[in-house]
Amino acid sequence: LDSNCIYNNTDWNTQNIPVKLFDNQNNLLAMSYTINGIYSFAALQLDSFVVTIDDVALPINLACGQTNNQTLYLDSASQTIANINFPIVCDSAFDIKVHSVSQLGRVVPGQQHILQTNLANAAFWYNLNCSNINSGTVTINIIGPVTYISPALNALTPIVSGSAFTYSLTNFNSITPNSFGLKFLTDTTAQAGNQICVHVSIIPNTPDADTINNEYDYCYKVFSSCDPNMKEVYPTNVLPSYNDWFTYTIHFQNTGTAPAFNIRLRDTLDSNLDYSSFEFLGASHTAKTNLIGNVLSVRFENIMLPDSTTDYNGSMGYYQYRVKPIANLPMGSNIKNTAYIYFDYNPAVVTNTTENHFDITTSPSHPPLRGGAVNFYPNPSSGSFNYTNLPKNSTIIFYNLIGEVCLTHHASLPSGEVEGASLPKGIYFAKVNGVSVAKLVKE
Repeated sequence: LDSNCIYNNTDWNTQNIPVKLFDNQNNLLAMSYTINGIYSFAALQLDSFVVTIDDVALPINLACGQTNNQTLYLDSASQTIANINFPIVCDSAFDIKVHSVSQLGRVVPGQQHILQTNLANAAFWYNLNCSNINSGTVTINIIGPVTYISPALNALTPIVSGSAFTYSLTNFNSITPNSFGLKFLTDTTAQAGNQICVHVSIIPNTPDADTINNEYDYCYKVFSSCDPNMKEVYPTNVLPSYNDWFTYTIHFQNTGTAPAFNIRLRDTLDSNLDYSSFEFLGASHTAKTNLIGNVLSVRFENIMLPDSTTDYNGSMGYYQYRVKPIANLPMGSNIKNTAYIYFDYNPAVVTNTTENHFDITTSPSHPPLRGGAVNFYPNPSSGSFNYTNLPKNSTIIFYNLIGEVCLTHHASLPSGEVEGASLPKGIYFAKVNGVSVAKLVKE
């Protein structure tokens, strides 16, 4: 804070900065996220390594002439190395984004749950000292078998208009993890498998460095009675060569008879997932995240999670992350993932196994929400396709029946035209921002 290039107690400690560890062949070995400025890696072989942070993707600048990487050596004389530090400051460019959407509580008919929307900027998510004050509007649209009850505890109060919840903010730096919590009751007529879909949109009043990340879509399902320790993924079924995010949420609940002092999650990522793209999105409690190879380890230390009999709502928690598949997975590919949850020293509670299928017959079960479904017309078409109800700055990709990319179009406005003269006659599948939305015929 004082620009003297010396760490002291008045300086701020970062949160949620991903720190990566590479070997001397530039292979990614592990990833750790800072908590109160601290990260760590363990159980390494004696060798030379490079520790790095990404000052290009993150809204940060390196200070004091520091580069974004440091080389270190572990040998028989130095088997522990500490104080590999990175002095950073807030990037001067303002960027507010929708970071994640998650739900806390059991989404079953007749029960309440909390929908939590997290926005991220350098001041809030990374705990940096940013002097810029920026205002704007946040709108959350909900579609599905739920009824709005109230703002969640310590949340802001929105203006409610039908299924739209709007917030006017005078300073994005003032938001907290609880700012946009909404409490919903799942309808008693809801059926297991019904989807609740969320669209979040930010409209800043000042220039934003990246407007593409101001829109976010997420869907989650209604369940019947089920084990509260479970794992879910969005989206589930995708087209071949899908290369966008899969968002995983691990839910846990202490159904024992006493508080849980510590909780640990272990999750081995499927071999069809690109673990180098891993990104931590959020958690119900402070969580230590370490990814070693494709093995994710999460520790909730001193969580003191009450048991469900003593405090039902307080006995639940979650951890959320996202990751991309490896490139160009063909039709018929599958991705499976299972999590293991350890409450103190008890045996692991094994969750259900999530499954993702890469299939050309995938139905568009979760289109982006814009007050109406994404629409392409005419269909069939002998030339171009018109479109409506897209998010601003969307990417439209046309795939043929064997999953090859045939056309890519950037849509800066919600309505427009895709020039299809170059497309051969045939059947195509359209994806908007990675989500399947339409089956189109070119005559």
